[in-house]
Amino acid sequence: TIVIDAAKTEDAGNYTAKASNPVGTAMSQAQFTVLKDESAVPVKIEPDTSAPKFTKGLEPVEVKENQPLAASVTVAGAPAPKIEWFKDGVPVVADGTHIVVKTVGDEHSIVIDAAKKEDAGAYTVKASNPVGSAMSQASFGVVSELQPPRFLEALPFETEVKSGEQATLSVHVEGEEVEIKWMRDGICLVSTSSGRTHEVKQAPGKFSLVIDAVDETDQGTYTCTATNKAGADKTVGSLRTPKYGFEKIPDETTAPFFVEPLQETTVKEGDTVQLKCKVNPESKPTIKWFKDGQPIVAPASTIVDGVITLSIANASSKDVGKYKCEASNEKGAAQTEAPLMLSFGAQQYTQEEFSSGLSFTKLLTDQRVEIKQRLRFEAKLQGYHEQSVRMQWTKDGGRVPPEAKVCAQADGTLTLVIDDVIAGQEGAYKCTATSLIDQTTVWTEARLINPGAMRAAATGKAGPPEFVELLHSCTIEVGKVAFIRCKVTGEPRPSLKWTKDGKDIDVNRVRSDFADDGTITLSIDGVTHADSGEYRCFAENEYGSAWTEGPIVVMDVGAPRPPGEAPDFLAPVRPATVYEGETAVLEGKTCGIPAPVIKWYKNGK
Repeated sequence: TIVIDAAKTEDAGNYTAKASNPVGTAMSQAQFTVLKDESAVPVKIEPDTSAPKFTKGLEPVEVKENQPLAASVTVAGAPAPKIEWFKDGVPVVADGTHIVVKTVGDEHSIVIDAAKKEDAGAYTVKASNPVGSAMSQASFGVVSELQPPRFLEALPFETEVKSGEQATLSVHVEGEEVEIKWMRDGICLVSTSSGRTHEVKQAPGKFSLVIDAVDETDQGTYTCTATNKAGADKTVGSLRTPKYGFEKIPDETTAPFFVEPLQETTVKEGDTVQLKCKVNPESKPTIKWFKDGQPIVAPASTIVDGVITLSIANASSKDVGKYKCEASNEKGAAQTEAPLMLSFGAQQYTQEEFSSGLSFTKLLTDQRVEIKQRLRFEAKLQGYHEQSVRMQWTKDGGRVPPEAKVCAQADGTLTLVIDDVIAGQEGAYKCTATSLIDQTTVWTEARLINPGAMRAAATGKAGPPEFVELLHSCTIEVGKVAFIRCKVTGEPRPSLKWTKDGKDIDVNRVRSDFADDGTITLSIDGVTHADSGEYRCFAENEYGSAWTEGPIVVMDVGAPRPPGEAPDFLAPVRPATVYEGETAVLEGKTCGIPAPVIKWYKNGK
């Protein structure tokens, strides 16, 4: 902790705390700002006047993400004080929509609609009049609702590795606060840096189980389980090794393929129709049926000697559409599709001529667009006819921006285009199609997302980068993969630069990943002693810059680790803002064995 009594404007600057011990060093940096308090100049105090005083101060608040956050204070003072709100030392910009500030008598309130994680922070309300000033501060927290983890990339059904080679089983899991557990044949595997089996976290959500020098004992069924407080998910795959290096593990089954595809079929209303196709019987596949892209329950479906039959009794207009049969097993999948039409005498009617067959064959997808860039949403509607289908676009349940241009083409392609996106146009866009014949309605929805400058301009939360999670030291053996990780905030989204011992790093061997949540990961494959050194991550945007630094120590395989622990910052030094003459406190929290020596620097000195 560093304390600055009676702060002056010349005390402002970039402050760095450096913790060091014989094992290593760690650094944390923060911006310190000193504001001039115009109310502090000598004034003539009139009768019946008083300095502002908080009769009810600001209190800590914590809400769930997307819930409204509200707080209020009560201030006495004559004349009526001027009220100002700050977040993390930066003035709050009330836009009247996301952030609303109100005053009713002596009560002053702030309301944040649909609070997000970036709304969390240290909030200060300042009351001032010609007689004096007063401030009240509290922490506002926003907690995200935890969702159960979900595997985006599962273990392969079977992995074949030659004896003596390295095996890598990789997964990609979505979720927060996730714990990963690996098992072989129901027995939990323990990852160790010195053993043959160890876990590697390559990027947020991506995990690999690496087995060096595979032998017969490593064969078996592997299970990866992802768990958090909301639930769990798991994926299963097998690892096999040939007995001899040249031996290929024989396939027990073959992938399915269609010998006879589905054919276009016409049926009279009220009749029974059978849709038939044939798959290679030795594949012994699982069969699924779809209509207009949607899965259907098909109890009347049979498979005999590879011939697959779907029976539809008492056919009507609701059965008209495009049918797809999918055959799959562990070796692969195949599909075939064809339309079913309805006939009245000599006239045939396709699905497009029945409004109940409306369906989106291409859905809207989320778009990430910066200010002044072009936005294009596109969907495709099967069954679209200009005369019989009414189209409507909405944004957040209301009208779309006047700059939006919508178009519906004869083939059912539906688009919404904004040539130059401006702040405030972010949100959920919905395309709805309604049949004018029987009022059948279908819709698709996606979001316009503001990465960086767009969100900053819309909410007034523009600000310099700040590392909320610092780089930590990494000690790794020669030949392994080294990882160091940190997390940064800042709007617009900062640009990044990495250095090692003050010099730009070799990008050919080093990979840097920058996730949407601000997590930054630097990985180095096959490290050598030359990779040891101090690594620094710079983050910069138009409002300022910040950096964090941490060491990578490369050791010989099997070499004992140096005694003790390198310093780390458990809590980084945070930015602070005070008025001139007030006491300022900059503090962080460190750990390390032996206890690190702390040094402070201002603007690098």
